[in-house]
Amino acid sequence: MGRSTRLTGAALGLGVVVALFLPLGANDYLLHVTIISIYYAILASSWALLAGYAGQFSFAHMAFAALGGYTSALLVTQTGLPIPAGMLAGFFVSGVAGALIGFLCLPLGGPYLALFTLAFSVIFQLVLIAEYQLTRGSLGLEVPAFFGGRAGPAYYYFAIGLLAACLIAMNLLIRSRLGLFLRAIREDQEAAEACGVDTAGCRIIAFTLTSAIAGLAGAFYGHYVGILTPNLVNIPEMGLVVAMAVVGGIESLTGAVIGAIVIYVASEELREVGQLRFLLLGAAIILTQRFAQNGLIAPLVFRAARAARRRPAETSEGAAPVAEVGMILPKPALHSIEAEALAKHFGGVAAVNGVSFRIQRGELIGLIGPNGSGKTTLINLITGALQPDDGRICIDGRDMNGHRAHQFARAGVGRTFQVPRLFQRMTVRENMMVPALVGSHQAGDVRRRVDEVLAFLSLGDLTDARARALSGGQRKLLEFGRCLMLEPTILCLDEPFAGVHPRLLHQILDHITALNRRGYTLIIVDHNLDAVRHVAERRLMVMARGELIADGPPQEVLANPAVVSAYIGT
Repeated sequence: MGRSTRLTGAALGLGVVVALFLPLGANDYLLHVTIISIYYAILASSWALLAGYAGQFSFAHMAFAALGGYTSALLVTQTGLPIPAGMLAGFFVSGVAGALIGFLCLPLGGPYLALFTLAFSVIFQLVLIAEYQLTRGSLGLEVPAFFGGRAGPAYYYFAIGLLAACLIAMNLLIRSRLGLFLRAIREDQEAAEACGVDTAGCRIIAFTLTSAIAGLAGAFYGHYVGILTPNLVNIPEMGLVVAMAVVGGIESLTGAVIGAIVIYVASEELREVGQLRFLLLGAAIILTQRFAQNGLIAPLVFRAARAARRRPAETSEGAAPVAEVGMILPKPALHSIEAEALAKHFGGVAAVNGVSFRIQRGELIGLIGPNGSGKTTLINLITGALQPDDGRICIDGRDMNGHRAHQFARAGVGRTFQVPRLFQRMTVRENMMVPALVGSHQAGDVRRRVDEVLAFLSLGDLTDARARALSGGQRKLLEFGRCLMLEPTILCLDEPFAGVHPRLLHQILDHITALNRRGYTLIIVDHNLDAVRHVAERRLMVMARGELIADGPPQEVLANPAVVSAYIGT
């Protein structure tokens, strides 16, 4: 055990001791401030999960906290429901509301989610004010206390237990396959869809869970302070939670917790300076975003965690390289893909115009054409990234129109992109595990398959490297391997040879040939005509101006006057 590991363990132990015995030495005011800071820690850490791991920026977190608080308070006062049952009701009602909002607006994502949740918060606050007879409006709703008398220590330990339970639940999610999918969605939503991840479904689950946790925190807050007012939903309150998560680090639950406690305690201590404390908080946020975008506290947490779990690095030096693709991938199912009169327009431009073809199992097709001819748009259509304006796509006779990209991927259609779209901040292994875990595979089997495919691609020594650290050719290979982890029947490779070192180019060509011999269907789009002709020995398809102008054996296609005019002559 190294010195840094011992220091980390000692610091953690000291923190636990201080947390457990704080009520014995703290006065009532300090205990109250600590309890409220724990409430904010629950909100900040759950918002960090939503924004930092799932990539969703929401302004409705305080609204869900208020919804949970008012739900629990009204059920307890109006129906006589026990307080613990009321808090659970607040948890579930906030979760249901989060699921509904997620279903409505999460597929849109980006600024639409922020605007929608901001509007929801404003409307909910107006409802709380307007429904005076039920909520007592701006006067505030009195809430029964959980504990009677001088119960500061009891509330403190209850708050600590609630925070621990929420952190355990969120960490379990982060470490699950759903957590891996959420990180992939955060990095690149379109690439995650191509890996078979139901991005909308995953984001709705994350939004639902964090909304429910916010509701539970709000229910606790109401029963602790004894009163709820519409001011709980104020935008500055939401801004405070965001600031806590940002300063602590939105990619670290522990960082967000520490950030919340530090900022709230500091804010209370600076009350004497009045509004100046908000100026100081704003300056802290600006400095954090300028010089430490992952927060001021999270880097220290990550460093301590690495020191605590440091062990001899794993290498793949002893792993036997995989010589044959048949050893790592099953023979593909019998799949064909058919396009009938496909059309896709962007404004007044027909990117794809009436394209029809049929590709049988085991074919290797070269798709060529000049820049702007519609090749990538066609690939996007037959992989579900785009929906056709007209025509249809069938896989084994099944009409796939209206299906999303992750449904195409799960149906056996894998793809790569012109420029590799990797999950940059994730490791090589994690990139590979995203598509592999889409099915019902066991984690142990997945890890074994990942190691085998990486060895097959000569990437076994880079398992723990970040994807952003790879060279251009290695990125192509990793994206190719990630595609293989879906166990697809049909592979659409967009520009697999572009910008690749000659040595890696031959390696990619060998992999493509081996897969095709195994029975896989491949569609190769590239401008490297020599490389395409090397692998696509039986069939070439040529596009120009959005239309399929030739389809057949390479010698005949390349001698076609229309092809010579449209492609070779350009």
